[in-house]
Amino acid sequence: MKTVFRFALSPAVLLTVTLYTAPAILNAQTSSDCQCEDVGALISLLGQYDAARNSLDFFARLGGGSNIMYNQIVSGPDSKRTTAGENIAELINWAMGEANPDLKAKSETPCLKAVKDLHTSYRQSGLNDYKSQKKLKENEDATNFMTIQEFARLETEAFRRAAQETLNRLSALRRRSCHIGEWFGIIMVGDTKTLSSTNSIPGTNELDQGTQETFDDTTNRTGIIWFNGKAEYPWSTWRVNGIVIKTSVHNGKVDCDSSSARIDLKAKKTETNNHISTSGGGSLSISIDPEVSDDGRKFKIVFKIPMVDMSGFETQTDTITGGCPGASPRDPTSSPQRAAASFKLSGVDIESQGSIFPGDPQKVSGTDYVTIIPKGRSPGVEHTASVTYSLYKFR
Repeated sequence: MKTVFRFALSPAVLLTVTLYTAPAILNAQTSSDCQCEDVGALISLLGQYDAARNSLDFFARLGGGSNIMYNQIVSGPDSKRTTAGENIAELINWAMGEANPDLKAKSETPCLKAVKDLHTSYRQSGLNDYKSQKKLKENEDATNFMTIQEFARLETEAFRRAAQETLNRLSALRRRSCHIGEWFGIIMVGDTKTLSSTNSIPGTNELDQGTQETFDDTTNRTGIIWFNGKAEYPWSTWRVNGIVIKTSVHNGKVDCDSSSARIDLKAKKTETNNHISTSGGGSLSISIDPEVSDDGRKFKIVFKIPMVDMSGFETQTDTITGGCPGASPRDPTSSPQRAAASFKLSGVDIESQGSIFPGDPQKVSGTDYVTIIPKGRSPGVEHTASVTYSLYKFR
């Protein structure tokens, strides 16, 4: 069977998709909490839980994370970034953001409240277990004693259980003839592109001894594509961060006694550093084309990551060392030059495949790694992406 969706995406290349087939049976009391009008919001909530869980999985596997305390990255001096280059609290907030219009437009109902309360109870249960294992006092905050890995594992398990409870409710609603006809869930996409180069400009004479130039450009893009179980274009949310560092170092000599016939040459180095930091993002519908193989075992998706506008600032710092005695080199910290910067991050074509796990609902899960520009094809350029599936479809 083939279902066609259309989306407009920016050029990110990490994609995560998880498809499921069959949720567990609910008891009568749980089923009665939810009505057919809750379907859209439940699908959105399921996507949020899966997005948070998939994002946190990276931190749970973070190399060396066992020695990094969670409270150091949310309240310490380097609270903006972790060694992984991402603030974990910011990441959860973004993944859990109400990006899907179905959830934004839905007021809190007994059904949604029940699922959210379950997530809260799962998280609190994990914290209580940790406090008991570590023999912490009743008034001590468990997160103050956790490493990044420990915190990520606790949050991941709470989101996993909450996602399963949400899926259970959707399954019960479908048995009550609530319509959920197409794929639902999320695909998470992430891509990283790096470009680096060096250039040597030879000197032309005794005063010009040459210039060394380096260029490093790294762009990370992340997106979530939301499938809402309807035959319509999926919604997507994107964010991107980029850093460009350009350095130019010129070595030469200057004549410090030009007023006489005597030549007094002194070494002089001029270094110019340009640091460009940009970010961007947005939400839009996109064109995407999911296909299922004839035997129902393989899932294929083809789409284009959309173009994204990026904006930020470029800071230039000049440093002069050496030269004539008594000269006053420019202080690099006192007068950097700053200017606005803007870019367009081009779109990228992505083709990814996953396996369909039988059940009701059917499930597509796992991560597919895509090479867009392999290392070595173009000097200094590498572009890779990952696609993670969390998609479901009832039979």
